[in-house]
Amino acid sequence: MTQTYDLVCIQCGTPLETGLRTCQVAEADGRRLTQALLRGCAVCAESGIKSNFTVKLDLSPLRADARRGVDALADRSAPGVWRWHRLLPAAPRFRVSLGEGNTPLVPLKRFGRRMGVPNLYVKDESRNPTWSYKDRLCAVGVSNALEFGAAVITVSSTGNHGAAAAAYAARAGLPCVVFTLDSTPDVMKTLMQAYGAYVVAMERPRDRWRLMGAMAGERGWYAISGFQIPPIGSNPFGIEGYKTIAFETLADLGAAPDWMVVPTAHGDGLTGVWKGWQELHELGLAPAPPKMAAAELNPSLEPALLNGEPAPRPGHEGQGRAAGAAGAAGAAGAAGAAATAATAGQLQDGGSAPASDAEPAAPDSPAFSIDVAIGTQQALAVLRRSGGRAVHVRSVDLIDLQRRLAEDEGIYAEASSLAGLAAVQRLAEEGALGADDVVVAVLTSTGLKDPGATAARLPAVPLIELDAGQLLDTLASVYGARLDT
Repeated sequence: MTQTYDLVCIQCGTPLETGLRTCQVAEADGRRLTQALLRGCAVCAESGIKSNFTVKLDLSPLRADARRGVDALADRSAPGVWRWHRLLPAAPRFRVSLGEGNTPLVPLKRFGRRMGVPNLYVKDESRNPTWSYKDRLCAVGVSNALEFGAAVITVSSTGNHGAAAAAYAARAGLPCVVFTLDSTPDVMKTLMQAYGAYVVAMERPRDRWRLMGAMAGERGWYAISGFQIPPIGSNPFGIEGYKTIAFETLADLGAAPDWMVVPTAHGDGLTGVWKGWQELHELGLAPAPPKMAAAELNPSLEPALLNGEPAPRPGHEGQGRAAGAAGAAGAAGAAGAAATAATAGQLQDGGSAPASDAEPAAPDSPAFSIDVAIGTQQALAVLRRSGGRAVHVRSVDLIDLQRRLAEDEGIYAEASSLAGLAAVQRLAEEGALGADDVVVAVLTSTGLKDPGATAARLPAVPLIELDAGQLLDTLASVYGARLDT
């Protein structure tokens, strides 16, 4: 089956005029499409808003099968996310997979009761091939790169996205160049290099984005992540891969949850999951799609949503809700000024945005993978359309939640992943959740991606002799465990 689709602005709905209507394109057309995607929506840019495109599939051929339930849309013989190939934009011969997806939906009974959320689940994305949900994005994004005749994959990442892009590029037989930060943990750099990627580090995020944009624009490197300043999000085709989280969740639960909570930086995962629910809704499979909640480290989306601002603006972790709201009056002007972003090939100083729009706002945070100062238009649009929430969470809470989740439920997740559960906790404390609400939080990656952050908060493993008495004394003194009863 060859899907028919349009590319439209996620904010205003304006079609991207490329002349491409199906997922089978010529190499020259693919290069032209890539160039158009790099620029973002020109209509929104005229009003000072930087907005991404999204894939709009023709769902009409699926309606008859959808009447038999979500499982009727799946091809059980296909690998990975491609079991849902009827809802994904890639021709069969270009599809790349490492067996991603089909991750477990785990009920958190003890954890949920303590939070006052008895129907709490996590979608454990640490079970993917490179141990993060980025594998879904890269499976689809790299497949489209092959289809469009790309010669080089490129990505800007502090770890998960880079590792996934490197792995799927290797699977596809394409070289991969990863732009990372010098401050990225060594274990992440090693993971990216292990898949054969060419990894280079830079001091400042805006420099890596500008150089990556230049190589994408001038050399035709296929960008799997975003690089615009202010950010707009990642490759729209890759974002389609996240829709499969919604498809799997419906298949497991039998109905849509009341809330889905996603740790959010530039909103790719949030957007993709919401798109999945929207398509299920259009097919009559999810009459009431969930509210979406974005768990953000720095309050950028939250004040924009609360104050009706047209676009996100830079936020910093030290700001709470009140601090974020206090500056709302100047937000629209700030957003307009920020929208004079760098475009592909602009390496001159005039192509850069203020540092506050590009740099991490909390560079020492254990949640470095969601440490961005400003959210995206695509994330804000999702929250408004779903009736959802942006929830500011604190770094200081994440390591404690990481420990509690591992000890209570046996799941060791990356600190950034715990932002989702921190957001659930805050929503529960504020009374935003109903007593019987079903809540699904996406755990985006494994704690093994940055064990140093965990180890720094744990006691050193004690060395003991062959002595039962010393063993019991040590367990009590080091761990507070009294097991001599």
